[in-house]
Amino acid sequence: MHFDRPIGGFFELELPPRQPGNLLEYWQAEPSDCRWYGNARSALMQLLQTRQIRRTWLPAYLCDAVIDAALESGCRILFYPVDHHLQPDSAWLSSRLDSGDAVLAVDYFGRPPNAAFLSLVNSRPDIDWIEDRAHAIDTGMAPWGTWQLFSPRKLAGVPDGGLLIGPQLSCLPATQGVPHLHASAWMRREDCTGHRHAEWVARHQQDEASMDIGPRPVSKLTQHMLACMPASPLLIARKQNYARYQVALPYMSFLGDVQSYAPFGFVVRTQHADDLWRHLIDQRIFAQRHWRDISAPVEQFPVAHQLSNELLTLPCDHRLTNADVDRVIAAVQIFFDE
Repeated sequence: MHFDRPIGGFFELELPPRQPGNLLEYWQAEPSDCRWYGNARSALMQLLQTRQIRRTWLPAYLCDAVIDAALESGCRILFYPVDHHLQPDSAWLSSRLDSGDAVLAVDYFGRPPNAAFLSLVNSRPDIDWIEDRAHAIDTGMAPWGTWQLFSPRKLAGVPDGGLLIGPQLSCLPATQGVPHLHASAWMRREDCTGHRHAEWVARHQQDEASMDIGPRPVSKLTQHMLACMPASPLLIARKQNYARYQVALPYMSFLGDVQSYAPFGFVVRTQHADDLWRHLIDQRIFAQRHWRDISAPVEQFPVAHQLSNELLTLPCDHRLTNADVDRVIAAVQIFFDE
């Protein structure tokens, strides 16, 4: 039965028009070359399952959500080591790859892998290379992966979504059901003073814990919001905020000077990462522990576990003013002066 478009009645949500130079254009997310799901872990699962991947190699330093997605696809997962700078051990990995394997590597904190890894990628077209860009608005170079995997809500204020960009995505299963919007994003937006932060932090934890892996669609709201966000101001703000941290805290900087890519955050390395994290929370500063708990066996991957214990990511995104960055810097300095 044909239904004509509804006319009249109450107003639907109205959104501003698309902006040129928006994030989706910047990521080259053309409709013919991308596929959306409710979250990135679902997109990864669908890709691995559709490609009938039997073995997937994952970096030892990784969040469990990616591991869950790979396991849900039915493939066997194997870990590969990273060094003290979070660069993949390309020689180790190269000696163990079989044709038809998939390899996922992360643009950690926005930074792409080194030349040795990129050389391995170029030398093995028989491997499915997946570039995890959950931390990366802009890596400063062309995409290196056959597929790029984005989790936009970790980079901008959108309520859901996982985005895959690459070839042969039309054969992935269609989405089903209704979007699962994160109410915590709205709750924080409505709390202009931050007096109710305990409520939206708790709701954020609930939203994260309730995310499933499956064919749930992304919301049209997220897609439209990303099409309304100019990329350039976000990139400039991240680089400027990072540079301000770097001047004040060079002795703690894990990434060092950043020029070509847009950093996800200012990463500090300290044996007191957990204590510093809690100290900042007491100051209503929400840093991130990437990642406190990792699943790769500690006996085989001690470097990854050492980094897991010692890295803390200070915020440097576009929301922060100079005064905000200075407040974080002062809180860090006070912690180490005590």
